[in-house]
Amino acid sequence: MVKTMLSKKIPCENYMIEVNKVPTLNTSSNLKDVIDIMNHHKLGTVCIIDNKSKLKGIITDGDIRRKLISIQKPLPAIITDDLKLFYSKKPKCVSNKISIYKALKIMNTFRIWDLPVVDKGKKLIGVLHLHFILKKIFFDK
Repeated sequence: MVKTMLSKKIPCENYMIEVNKVPTLNTSSNLKDVIDIMNHHKLGTVCIIDNKSKLKGIITDGDIRRKLISIQKPLPAIITDDLKLFYSKKPKCVSNKISIYKALKIMNTFRIWDLPVVDKGKKLIGVLHLHFILKKIFFDK
Protein backbone atom coordinates (compact mmCIF):
# COMPACT_ATOMS: atom_id res chain seq x y z
CA MET A 1 0.00 0.00 0.00
CA VAL A 2 2.72 2.50 0.98
CA LYS A 3 4.86 1.71 -2.07
CA THR A 4 1.85 2.21 -4.35
CA MET A 5 1.03 5.51 -2.70
CA LEU A 6 4.61 6.77 -2.91
CA SER A 7 5.13 5.65 -6.50
CA LYS A 8 2.70 8.34 -7.60
CA LYS A 9 4.15 11.66 -8.65
CA ILE A 10 3.45 13.29 -5.30
CA PRO A 11 5.89 16.18 -4.84
CA CYS A 12 8.11 16.03 -1.79
CA GLU A 13 6.95 19.49 -0.71
CA ASN A 14 3.77 17.78 0.56
CA TYR A 15 5.93 15.95 3.12
CA MET A 16 8.46 18.58 4.13
CA ILE A 17 8.81 20.64 7.26
CA GLU A 18 8.24 24.20 6.11
CA VAL A 19 11.16 26.62 6.34
CA ASN A 20 9.60 28.68 9.15
CA LYS A 21 9.75 25.55 11.35
CA VAL A 22 13.26 24.48 10.30
CA PRO A 23 16.20 25.30 12.57
CA THR A 24 18.53 27.62 10.67
CA LEU A 25 21.62 29.64 11.49
CA ASN A 26 23.94 31.86 9.51
CA THR A 27 27.56 31.09 8.76
CA SER A 28 28.86 33.38 11.53
CA SER A 29 27.38 31.20 14.29
CA ASN A 30 29.30 28.87 16.58
CA LEU A 31 28.77 25.31 17.80
CA LYS A 32 26.98 26.42 20.97
CA ASP A 33 24.40 28.19 18.79
CA VAL A 34 23.86 24.92 16.89
CA ILE A 35 23.35 22.89 20.05
CA ASP A 36 20.97 25.49 21.49
CA ILE A 37 18.79 25.58 18.37
CA MET A 38 18.80 21.78 18.03
CA ASN A 39 17.55 21.53 21.62
CA HIS A 40 14.90 24.17 21.02
CA HIS A 41 13.52 22.59 17.83
CA LYS A 42 14.07 18.99 18.96
CA LEU A 43 15.44 18.17 15.51
CA GLY A 44 18.96 16.80 15.04
CA THR A 45 19.65 19.04 12.06
CA VAL A 46 20.39 22.70 11.50
CA CYS A 47 20.52 24.25 8.04
CA ILE A 48 23.16 26.91 7.50
CA ILE A 49 21.94 29.76 5.30
CA ASP A 50 23.22 33.12 4.13
CA ASN A 51 21.39 36.44 4.52
CA LYS A 52 19.26 35.66 1.44
CA SER A 53 18.22 32.23 2.81
CA LYS A 54 20.42 30.40 0.32
CA LEU A 55 21.51 27.01 1.66
CA LYS A 56 25.21 27.05 2.50
CA GLY A 57 25.39 23.79 4.43
CA ILE A 58 23.93 21.50 7.03
CA ILE A 59 25.06 20.18 10.39
CA THR A 60 23.61 17.17 12.17
CA ASP A 61 23.94 15.81 15.65
CA GLY A 62 26.00 13.01 14.11
CA ASP A 63 28.43 15.55 12.64
CA ILE A 64 28.86 17.04 16.10
CA ARG A 65 29.48 13.65 17.74
CA ARG A 66 32.07 12.65 15.13
CA LYS A 67 33.86 16.00 15.45
CA LEU A 68 33.94 15.86 19.25
CA ILE A 69 35.67 12.49 19.08
CA SER A 70 38.26 13.64 16.52
CA ILE A 71 39.20 17.05 17.99
CA GLN A 72 41.79 16.97 20.74
CA LYS A 73 41.05 20.11 22.75
CA PRO A 74 38.89 21.09 25.74
CA LEU A 75 35.13 21.12 25.24
CA PRO A 76 34.73 24.85 26.07
CA ALA A 77 37.15 25.66 23.24
CA ILE A 78 35.23 23.45 20.79
CA ILE A 79 31.87 24.97 21.73
CA THR A 80 33.05 28.46 20.77
CA ASP A 81 34.74 27.34 17.53
CA ASP A 82 33.60 28.81 14.24
CA LEU A 83 30.71 26.84 12.77
CA LYS A 84 32.52 26.57 9.42
CA LEU A 85 34.72 23.87 10.96
CA PHE A 86 31.72 21.61 11.53
CA TYR A 87 29.03 21.80 8.86
CA SER A 88 28.84 19.97 5.53
CA LYS A 89 29.36 22.59 2.86
CA LYS A 90 27.94 20.51 0.00
CA PRO A 91 24.87 18.86 1.50
CA LYS A 92 22.56 16.62 -0.45
CA CYS A 93 19.42 18.57 -1.27
CA VAL A 94 16.43 18.28 -3.59
CA SER A 95 14.04 20.47 -5.52
CA ASN A 96 10.57 20.90 -4.09
CA LYS A 97 9.14 19.38 -7.28
CA ILE A 98 10.92 16.01 -6.99
CA SER A 99 8.63 13.15 -5.99
CA ILE A 100 8.62 11.96 -2.40
CA TYR A 101 9.49 8.50 -3.71
CA LYS A 102 12.70 9.80 -5.37
CA ALA A 103 13.55 11.86 -2.29
CA LEU A 104 13.21 8.80 -0.05
CA LYS A 105 15.43 6.83 -2.41
CA ILE A 106 18.11 9.53 -2.06
CA MET A 107 17.76 9.48 1.73
CA ASN A 108 18.08 5.70 1.74
CA THR A 109 21.05 5.64 -0.63
CA PHE A 110 23.03 8.14 1.43
CA ARG A 111 21.68 6.91 4.78
CA ILE A 112 20.46 10.33 5.84
CA TRP A 113 17.41 11.24 7.90
CA ASP A 114 17.19 14.87 6.82
CA LEU A 115 17.22 16.32 3.32
CA PRO A 116 17.00 20.06 2.64
CA VAL A 117 14.48 21.16 0.02
CA VAL A 118 15.48 24.15 -2.11
CA ASP A 119 14.11 26.19 -4.98
CA LYS A 120 15.93 26.81 -8.28
CA GLY A 121 18.13 29.48 -6.69
CA LYS A 122 19.14 27.14 -3.81
CA LYS A 123 16.98 29.11 -1.38
CA LEU A 124 15.94 26.87 1.52
CA ILE A 125 12.20 26.22 1.52
CA GLY A 126 11.99 23.25 3.86
CA VAL A 127 13.46 19.98 5.07
CA LEU A 128 12.42 16.40 4.57
CA HIS A 129 12.78 14.57 7.89
CA LEU A 130 12.25 10.82 7.91
CA HIS A 131 10.12 10.73 11.06
CA PHE A 132 7.94 13.59 9.81
CA ILE A 133 7.42 11.77 6.46
CA LEU A 134 6.44 8.53 8.20
CA LYS A 135 4.04 10.40 10.48
CA LYS A 136 2.34 12.01 7.48
CA ILE A 137 2.10 8.71 5.59
CA PHE A 138 0.75 6.58 8.42
CA PHE A 139 -0.99 8.87 10.86
CA ASP A 140 -2.16 12.07 9.13
CA LYS A 141 -5.34 11.92 7.13
